[in-house]
Amino acid sequence: MRRFNFKRVYNLRELGGYCTPNGSLTREGVFLRSDTLTHIQEDELDRLKAYGLTTVIDLRHDGETGNEPDPLMHDPMIDYKNIAVLDYARFTLEDMNRILLSDLYRTMAENSGFISRVFTALAEAKGAVLFHCSAGKDRTGIIAALLLKLAGVEDTDIIADYQVSATYLVPKYIDREEDLSQQFINLFDSKPETMANFLTYLKDNYPDIDSYFQARGVAPDILERIRQKFTER
Repeated sequence: MRRFNFKRVYNLRELGGYCTPNGSLTREGVFLRSDTLTHIQEDELDRLKAYGLTTVIDLRHDGETGNEPDPLMHDPMIDYKNIAVLDYARFTLEDMNRILLSDLYRTMAENSGFISRVFTALAEAKGAVLFHCSAGKDRTGIIAALLLKLAGVEDTDIIADYQVSATYLVPKYIDREEDLSQQFINLFDSKPETMANFLTYLKDNYPDIDSYFQARGVAPDILERIRQKFTER
């Protein structure tokens, strides 16, 4: 994994460079994951465009995008899509702040409207895609895990890709009040067992990753298009 060393975007990194058991690699310059881009600097935006960025998928809900707008929302060079899980979910924002992360991840992963729309957008993008939420850990983390799983990356590396968010996010949240409830603090953490539990859920409920996506209504040709552009020998 390679992180972009930007000043006020803390968790922006590549999903390229991971090995798979069959000898493939995930290709760089295809999928990027991130926290919010609201405070990104102009020269950093230029670097992303020079890197090949053509599409941004913003996973945040209306309240978040209203308070912290995405700077690429109206950029003529970028295909900006806002695909918020709450637009499809049966739970509320309050539920997201209250529910255990492992339960939240399963709920998001079982949301067919959300998953099918995100992965169709990932498949149809012409160049590099950056998907993000607020911290770049939960909503973004589930999409990243499913992408890596689809590419054949081993669970250990998927867990590591998730776990490192907690390290990268320290500067983002270091000034928050110390009396935060433990439940609230957990929303900024990325414990390995949380992602391990999610991957166990996939293994226990679906014969393989393709079966999972088919249950969410994602067509096989969408999966093949993602694999073709995301993996290389």
